[in-house]
Amino acid sequence: TSPEYQSINWMATVDWMTPPFLEAATPLSHRVLLERYCVVMIYNTMDGPNWADQLDFLSPDLPTCMWQNQRPGTAFRGIFCDPTGAVLEVILLDNGLSGSIPEELYHLSSARAVVLANNTISGTISTGIGNMRELLAFFACPSLMKGTIPSEVGLLKQLNNFYVNDCMMIGTIPTEMGTLPLLKDLIVHGNQLTGPIPSELGQLPNLVALVLYENELTGTVPTEMVELQDKLRFFEFHFNLITGSLDPILCEDFSMFASLQRIMTDCTGSTLDGTLVSPTACSCCTICCNPFTRICEQRDEITQPQCFNGGCLDCNQTNLVDSCDQCPFVDENENLVDKPTDTSTQLCLNACQFNETS
Repeated sequence: TSPEYQSINWMATVDWMTPPFLEAATPLSHRVLLERYCVVMIYNTMDGPNWADQLDFLSPDLPTCMWQNQRPGTAFRGIFCDPTGAVLEVILLDNGLSGSIPEELYHLSSARAVVLANNTISGTISTGIGNMRELLAFFACPSLMKGTIPSEVGLLKQLNNFYVNDCMMIGTIPTEMGTLPLLKDLIVHGNQLTGPIPSELGQLPNLVALVLYENELTGTVPTEMVELQDKLRFFEFHFNLITGSLDPILCEDFSMFASLQRIMTDCTGSTLDGTLVSPTACSCCTICCNPFTRICEQRDEITQPQCFNGGCLDCNQTNLVDSCDQCPFVDENENLVDKPTDTSTQLCLNACQFNETS
């Protein structure tokens, strides 16, 4: 039988709360009844009988708002409501959920938090998420979710936190996310996202954390990122295919970014012909990663752009060296040479401005 049939049948034949709500026939009772059905659908669609903690779900004698666990020493999970009975929070993290998110969850229009992380849920994020206009926080991963991030996320003008990390999401980061005035955390690392970093993200006045690493993003860092100087604290986009230099955007006047605590990117590699494969030049990054060895190293201090802070890879493209003085040279035919000549070129990052030696 379908989850829809199971849910309606339970409410019609088992539930103690449904009959009085139907008899009341008020707008409030109708809303409470509809939200009860939506929550029952979450249970029946997402393998409720096998959840680690049953949380009193489908207890016929309890209101929906008491399907929860607040016992001391246990995880804070369940359904939490306001005084009128409207569902405000769906907290079901790390509880053995599986299957896809039912469309009915997105009809909980008063919900402010949906936390489904650390389960084995699959399927996609529905365009129906745009119905949740009061949503402050959405945590759907780590999980087995896939598909794209729907552009309807841009309708969630109250959204503070969007965590869809370590899943199997594809497609691009919607440009509509640049219209969310209250967004603080955009965390989408560990997916298969493609395309450029949207320049529209530079319009987010309250963005604190922009975490994009381990995707397949391409292009350069938009110059509009300089507009994030007031609040941005964490900017992490290593292990992507981003190229170019951050120095004109972040490093030339690093004092503008008084709040920035961590910039993390692929800023320690070059190919033997002097062209970048994926690393980004960034002389003020606090952590630099080598995309070939997948090793990241903390920088002791950050500075204004200078050649000796750029670093490079040595001849076998795997070992990191810290100073451009140690970087190899190639001749006009791109062959390695033991010592510099009048026509040789040193292999440094773009921040170093390739050095012609004499």
